[in-house]
Amino acid sequence: MGERFIGIDVGSTTVKVVLLDETGAFLTHRYRRSNGQPRATLIACLRDLAAAHDPAAIAGVCLTGSGGEAIARLIGCRHVNELISQTRAVGALHPEARSVIEIGGQDSKFLALDWDATTNQMRLVDFAMNSLCAAGTGSFLDQ
Repeated sequence: MGERFIGIDVGSTTVKVVLLDETGAFLTHRYRRSNGQPRATLIACLRDLAAAHDPAAIAGVCLTGSGGEAIARLIGCRHVNELISQTRAVGALHPEARSVIEIGGQDSKFLALDWDATTNQMRLVDFAMNSLCAAGTGSFLDQ
């Protein structure tokens, strides 16, 4: 069995965890509402993953999301800004895309993207976000 990597997105209303193999291929995921308890929800997701996958094979962990930075500091791993995470993911999975609209529980985002042929990477050209909690996006998602 090869190395495994965990990606964690701790948002304002949900916790998302993905497990990838050494090639970056998707193995499994967990998606749970946090109900105001993101740390407890993350622990539950990780325990669930550990029951099905060998934790000793984990070679790296990275966090993103509005609640990810504080948790990354607590556990001593890397936090990546979610705009950068989204740009990298779109470049890897959909390099033909040029824009992203994301509606989260706390805010909404528009990302303008462009493929950089020199570096063979997607780059974030511009972005716009609403003010935090200003648009009621969390209740929009609930409906």
